Amino acid sequence: MGRLIFLVALVALLALVVIVVLRARDALVDRADRAARIGPDQRRQQALEEARQRLRAAEKSHAKRVRRARKQVTVAGRDLVLAKVGPLVLGACTLTVKKRMYELSPSTVFRVDVEGEIRQVVTRRGDGGKPEKTVRDDQREVFVTISDDAWADVVKLPPTQLEGARRLQAVGEAAVRNLQTARDERDVRILAAEAELESVLTDTADVDAARMTVEDLEGVGPRRIDVPEPPTQAADALDTPDGRTQAGDAAPGHHADDGPDDDPDDGPYDDPYGREER
Repeated sequence: MGRLIFLVALVALLALVVIVVLRARDALVDRADRAARIGPDQRRQQALEEARQRLRAAEKSHAKRVRRARKQVTVAGRDLVLAKVGPLVLGACTLTVKKRMYELSPSTVFRVDVEGEIRQVVTRRGDGGKPEKTVRDDQREVFVTISDDAWADVVKLPPTQLEGARRLQAVGEAAVRNLQTARDERDVRILAAEAELESVLTDTADVDAARMTVEDLEGVGPRRIDVPEPPTQAADALDTPDGRTQAGDAAPGHHADDGPDDDPDDGPYDDPYGREER
């Protein structure tokens, strides 16, 4: 009984394999028939559409690389932030105050002034015999002054930002001392980014190859511009049996107002299509 069941299962498995093989063969035959039914024009149109898709993809990729390179040029021109407090943003070469940007120079001066004082105020919590409480009343005002030969600006800060203001003053004085080095480094960054942008702009090999493929497919078949013009009777009349030219006619390959030929070894240009030499 077990052997019979095994034989039945084996036969079923073989039948399933045969069915799968036959279906795969029929699919291949059907695919081959469809390919054979597609005419040359349809195959050319399909190839043209695929070439156009590759061209669009190449143009999109190139445009993305150009945008990234342009952004790097912008980033390279930005100043490195060294310190920031309140509306003041100090860079290696610039100072920004409330979106107003100033260029630092060797004559730029940073100063921090503090006006007012801290008072201790004693208060009572009530009449229930509770102890008195001393409150710290900070009346100070912090002023940061940045001046140069051509500009000056003053910013008022709360007393809680006094330490930040003094730190900005110290960093700003160091930035003024190292200003030339910072400018040179910025110029190097900009030049490198611009060189990379130029390289990306000129690297259009993928786009050019894809465009040439599209143009070749679009130009398949004889076009009127590619067919040579038939010789005219006027051109035939120039060739006289004795090799002489008619009166008033210019020599072949020269204009009527041309002077004597400078190089006697250069003969007239003989174009098999009867076109003028350019």
